[in-house]
Amino acid sequence: MNFDLALPIDMMFNAIEMYTNIAEASGSPVTQHPCYNLAHIILKKSNMFTTYLERWENSQDIQKTSNQFKIDFCIAVKQLQRTGSLQSNHLHANIVSKIVSGI
Repeated sequence: MNFDLALPIDMMFNAIEMYTNIAEASGSPVTQHPCYNLAHIILKKSNMFTTYLERWENSQDIQKTSNQFKIDFCIAVKQLQRTGSLQSNHLHANIVSKIVSGI
């Protein structure tokens, strides 16, 4: 799955949520941490979110929830789109696609 940043970032989060639902249905649920780690990997591969990822990594552990991750990076995408930084870039979400299709 290639993630085009011209599309809503929710598409990436929805793919990860689908993965967690499939894992739960198969009797092997995953915790929040691996879920936002998948999103973190996808965003890191884009090389567009370095500042936002550093900010996330330096935040307090109590704030590091998947919901907060979604909020923070939806805001990051909006800020980057506003500056024109994301118009022609793509995020590669192959890891999520492989995990979801492999289950």
